[in-house]
Amino acid sequence: MSSTESGESWSQWLDFDKSIVSSIPECAGVFGMHASMKILFIGSTQNLRNSLLEALSTPCIDKAKRFRYMITESPDEVKARSSRSILKNMMASCHYAWKGLDKQKWKNLGENGSL
Repeated sequence: MSSTESGESWSQWLDFDKSIVSSIPECAGVFGMHASMKILFIGSTQNLRNSLLEALSTPCIDKAKRFRYMITESPDEVKARSSRSILKNMMASCHYAWKGLDKQKWKNLGENGSL
């Protein structure tokens, strides 16, 4: 489990299927889902189990393979912090990828769309 500065902890990543989701507590919290090891969705709710059960049949979100959750009394605040953290990491990754392009590769990208 990983913890936040307030001491709240994320669960381990779990398979996104009905049998596992049905065992999740019915309380307030935040959940994150991924597909192909890329974050697909971050949600906050007053009832983790019900929201995750609904997500099993929600277009696009139902493509998730795994999920994790955190029980918290302030789900919207934790969701906002988590979203900002993920966005910050994505921007850093893009920056490093951009710096790695040399002038010739950039010229090739502009001409034929490939590196």
